[in-house]
Parts: sequence; C-alpha cells; structure tokens
Amino acid sequence: MIRTKFATSKVYDWVSMMIEFEDKLTLWCSENTNATYEMDVYVGEGEYYLIVTVESDETDNNTNKLRL
Repeated sequence: MIRTKFATSKVYDWVSMMIEFEDKLTLWCSENTNATYEMDVYVGEGEYYLIVTVESDETDNNTNKLRL
C-alpha cells in the first residue's frame, strides 16, 4: 500500500490535481486489474488536501505501460 498526501492553497490547483489523479489512476488500474485506489478529499483553513491510497499485488502489475 502506498499513501501520499498532496496539499495546495489554490482551489484551481486542487481541482486540477483531483482530475489528473482520477484519470491516470483509472487508466493505471485498468492495465493492472489487481490494483485499487482511493482518493480522499479534504478542505482545511486556506489549504486543500488530497490523500491518495494505492493498493496492489506488485508481482502482477504492468508498470511499463503508464507513467504516473
């Protein structure tokens, strides 16, 4: 499992990150059927957060097809 937190103070950057991660992770998971991901979205005081969690059985992942 990999969990990463991304933070920004700009709404535009936050929304752009959500869209980009959703697109890339959906594509990556379609190539790696044993992988799943979850994106948690938080709004703080002047800060916007994304926490992305990816779980997979790395022995079956086809990581050569897509760069994240």
